[in-house]
Amino acid sequence: MKIKYSKFEINMWDIFFLVIYLSHLLGGIDILFNKKEKVGIIFLAIGISYFVYKFLLVMIIKSKMKFDFSDYEVKIKGLFFEKTIAYNDIKTLTVRKNILGSYDILLNFDSSINIYKYFCDLIIDVSIESNHKKSYIFCDIKNKDEILEYLLEKIGYPKKEIREKVNGEKLYVKYSIFERFHMLCCSIFSIVSIFSVGIAWGDLELMIELFVIIILLLVMTMIKFFRKDYIMKRYNNYSISISERKKEIYVMGHFFETDKKVIINYENTNFNSVKFNFYYFQNNVMPKNYKKYDN
Repeated sequence: MKIKYSKFEINMWDIFFLVIYLSHLLGGIDILFNKKEKVGIIFLAIGISYFVYKFLLVMIIKSKMKFDFSDYEVKIKGLFFEKTIAYNDIKTLTVRKNILGSYDILLNFDSSINIYKYFCDLIIDVSIESNHKKSYIFCDIKNKDEILEYLLEKIGYPKKEIREKVNGEKLYVKYSIFERFHMLCCSIFSIVSIFSVGIAWGDLELMIELFVIIILLLVMTMIKFFRKDYIMKRYNNYSISISERKKEIYVMGHFFETDKKVIINYENTNFNSVKFNFYYFQNNVMPKNYKKYDN
């Protein structure tokens, strides 16, 4: 079985950084050629290095990746690392859709798996998590259905036609704009984006306009997701799936359920965001805590 990648790997976070580095590139061109200042070389180098990395190095590295799917485990070989994950060690399997229509499949959530995703999964195996040896992310794959069905069968889920007939139960997550961690992350990324663009262009009015726009977008985004619905399907006493429109997670035994809520145990110990009920700001995987609608 072969992993088929999308031509470019642009998801929502990639778009964010693409705008940041594009501003450096354009700002460097403006400063160097119009204002005749040598400091423009720095901004130009930053912008160029990102595009070389993003659209050249990553594509070359991906072509060198090797995967061996056997009956009991998957062996992954990158440029400078090898990793073997047994199918019976996969407790959570998450699928998320990217902006270009390709998918990521995450084996055993690791909070650093996205922050260092290209280093972990393409170059070297670096992580701060205790379970990183059992976690991996297949980034930007086209043949999602083929890979997903194979993995689900290996970890003990029924076939697709059986899963589709299972009745679903509605869950929901309540979000709050007053979560301190969420607001802190939003503030940091907003400040970074504003000053990156402002410094590159040297325009104070542009910085003020961007600040207002970002604040409005953040408020609109958080209001939109005050409550969000999910569908949970129960296949037996130890396996469930929770899904929304573009994301779904399959959980094997690592969940706790009461009459009022469902809690997923991601097993990561070093990342505080697992305590909250909203999407992980940095990883955008799936929430940890879900509430049940009253019958």
